[in-house]
Amino acid sequence: MQFLLVFVTLYAGVVHSWDIATTAGDDTIYFYTNEVLTGTISIPSRKISSLTYDEVHNIMLYVDKQSGNHAICGYDLTSIEDKCFTTGTGRAIYDIAFDAVTETVFFTDTYAKSIYWFSLKPGSSYSVTFLIKVDNGIPHDIVVDSCKGYIYWLNTGISRPTIERARLDGTGREVFETRTTVPTNTYWTLEPNSLAIDQHLQRIYWMEPGNTTEYHLYTKLLNTPHTPYYIIRVFDPKHMKVPSNTLTVSKDFIFHLEYAYGINAVYAYGKIKTSTNNHPGIDIILKKTVYSERKMPISIVANYKMKDQIQDCEPLNRVKVAMECDGPYCVHGTKAYGQSACTCTPGYTGERCDVSVCDNYCLQGYCSVDSEGLPKCRCTTGHTGERCEVDSCRGYCLNSGECSLNEEDEPSCECAAHYDGVRCETRTQ
Repeated sequence: MQFLLVFVTLYAGVVHSWDIATTAGDDTIYFYTNEVLTGTISIPSRKISSLTYDEVHNIMLYVDKQSGNHAICGYDLTSIEDKCFTTGTGRAIYDIAFDAVTETVFFTDTYAKSIYWFSLKPGSSYSVTFLIKVDNGIPHDIVVDSCKGYIYWLNTGISRPTIERARLDGTGREVFETRTTVPTNTYWTLEPNSLAIDQHLQRIYWMEPGNTTEYHLYTKLLNTPHTPYYIIRVFDPKHMKVPSNTLTVSKDFIFHLEYAYGINAVYAYGKIKTSTNNHPGIDIILKKTVYSERKMPISIVANYKMKDQIQDCEPLNRVKVAMECDGPYCVHGTKAYGQSACTCTPGYTGERCDVSVCDNYCLQGYCSVDSEGLPKCRCTTGHTGERCEVDSCRGYCLNSGECSLNEEDEPSCECAAHYDGVRCETRTQ
């Protein structure tokens, strides 16, 4: 696949160190360290949103919404170059997320109501692959739990919005949390928005209205859908005219955007571990303004270093070691001492055992792995074959007959005039 390479203009020099980065939806990314603006990058002819940081390749990923043609691009903080990995034709990309373990970018498309992915591994063609269809609702924010191998996304546009999750290969899909919208008015988008994940504390965060007069910041443990959620902050609308629509997490802080009476700001809330009954595991200890500008920031990302997230997270620890040693690591497998090749666990292949045998195997069905580690398909209605590659109706009805499926999901023909038979194979007078 072709990609566009663009050399960018840096108004504050090369960005080496930063805590958070923001964009106002124009062609500029702002970098901050200890609340001080330390660098800006201007990328001509871009309309930047949905910032996501790829620490593995040191790339700032973003969605370019120029002229309504949405594309996923990345600015390389090392080589000082910008390129687009996907074309924007026919897509409405809302949010993106990066998995450091598999070097994969996931994104939501609100027009197609689907989730897609593509690989950023060296030598990749950046080919976009379909992952999940969201039939009920519209997929918005998306985040990745690299430690346990899940994606989480927010479904909106329905009376009971949900936070759903699935494995990185699309299997194991389930509703993680069900929410309720609040009646709308002229000032608020009264449904949940903005997801963020803290892999060190194993928590997910989101924003949503508590009622028509306040806004809440929620958190929940990532272990199972049955764990309770907790409100960890209530926002007074006197100080927030428009609800926050972006969250991000670093080692020490939860950041969110606010637009209040002409003052656009990023607020940071310090987090510490607690064991209180109200919200065990996390507490708010501090509020401070990090950023305040006339331009309205629409996206924010924190530089949450991998070394600060790897406690009790073996997958990310392996990535960190591989980055330091510049050698291959086995995602789902082992490597004997002194050997460079991985021995994969059943169900995985690839140089680093990071490719599921189910990837793109079942064409029209659902894939699972048998006891021998081989992929097996369960076909959707109207399809058969080892890989569900056969359309049951294709070529079944002869002589212009129309095919449909009966109650047993078997092909049945409605014959054209002057033809009869099970497959309309007999001409009548």
